[in-house]
Amino acid sequence: SGPSGPMGLTGIEAQTGGVPAPVPGAAKSDTPGVEGPDAGAAAEGASHAAAAGGEALGAARGAERSRKGAPGRPGEKEDRSKSNITRFQQVYGTKGNKTRFCAQFPNEVRRCRRGSNCAFAHSREEIQAPILTVEEEKLEVLDANFFIERFKIIWCPIGAKHGWQKCAYAHTFQDARRHPSIGYGPKPCEHWGKSAAATQYDKRCPSGARCPYAHGAKEQMYHPSYFRTVPCIDFSSGRECPRGKVCAFFHSKEERRVTPKPVVDYSKPLPEENMRFLQHEFSVPPLGALSSDPSSKPAAPAGYPKQ
Repeated sequence: SGPSGPMGLTGIEAQTGGVPAPVPGAAKSDTPGVEGPDAGAAAEGASHAAAAGGEALGAARGAERSRKGAPGRPGEKEDRSKSNITRFQQVYGTKGNKTRFCAQFPNEVRRCRRGSNCAFAHSREEIQAPILTVEEEKLEVLDANFFIERFKIIWCPIGAKHGWQKCAYAHTFQDARRHPSIGYGPKPCEHWGKSAAATQYDKRCPSGARCPYAHGAKEQMYHPSYFRTVPCIDFSSGRECPRGKVCAFFHSKEERRVTPKPVVDYSKPLPEENMRFLQHEFSVPPLGALSSDPSSKPAAPAGYPKQ
């Protein structure tokens, strides 16, 4: 590994804006330009259709069995019902429908074959989940408050194929930030990078969401006490900044922020009471709940209230 940069960032992270390196064995997209930890989102439209088709097929088979009077095994109907409910929650969200946008949103919703029965939102008024403003999604709001309080904190509700690097929403635990109001500091966690392939949050770090250290480069660079307190090496060297609008380093004296040193006790996990400030449904990434086992359920990270 190369020499460490400011606040423990590796040379690669310091120059790439903390964009996570590809995870061995991670899903790859067939869509050009869509890769990295959100590659699975590139096939999300297909997963919606497959899920809906599977449900329709199951219902049709059940109706045919009922029509013919064929008996099922004891408890089969109840087990199938529970399985379908769990699968529905995994695909559509733990709160039920309208927690994500339809893959046809915003310009092609009229082409959605499920119409008014679609489990996904067809408008910003329909969606039942936290979302950014249109200006924030387009990265037209570039003040420090946006990057510290909103950037990569809300789970991505977008159903259409898009590139995760240029999206202001969070997509996986590798890409997401805990809200800084829970009290963690900007020092990097020594456990986080060693378990980047783990899909469950509490398996990436023994302290889970209560860890007082920063989990990943984004939590470190967009931390209130670190964001734009260090000059951009690329910009100051006369090179074009590869991070563009989302660069966490300052490009001019006007952008430079002066912040007090954070008071963080790194010797123990964050207080349990601080977890009330953790963002809504942090334990459930947009695609992290899907698995080959329809009865499975993602475990909540340590310190996060069970749902």
